Amino acid sequence: MTNNALPPKLQIHLSTALALMFLAGLIMAFNFLPEIRTEDSTFGPLRQTVTRTAKEYGWPAPVVTHVQYSSKTFDALKPYTNEWQTSYTLAMGGMDLFFALFLLVIMWRLCEAWIRHNENPIGIAE
Repeated sequence: MTNNALPPKLQIHLSTALALMFLAGLIMAFNFLPEIRTEDSTFGPLRQTVTRTAKEYGWPAPVVTHVQYSSKTFDALKPYTNEWQTSYTLAMGGMDLFFALFLLVIMWRLCEAWIRHNENPIGIAE
């Protein structure tokens, strides 16, 4: 007697797929929305105040930083007001990928365990 059954495929419930889709969208939103950091510093003999505003894009590790320098009294900073800095390495990319996949796998396992628990909440064998 031969068993011609197909090997099991990766199947998930529709509600789990929707939860994973929303989590992936949330991870993408965290990567696209900037984290804004502002620092004030003084320098020079006249104690000029310069504001440095950095918008960091990427989560959990920042990939691109948009830096703006501004001063109310120091006009020499006008040519240097916009600057893009990249700080992306292969290790950071690996960490981002690992963290995103880790969150998705945890969500997948939690949703599937919850569905299995709700199918037979009391533990009665059928």
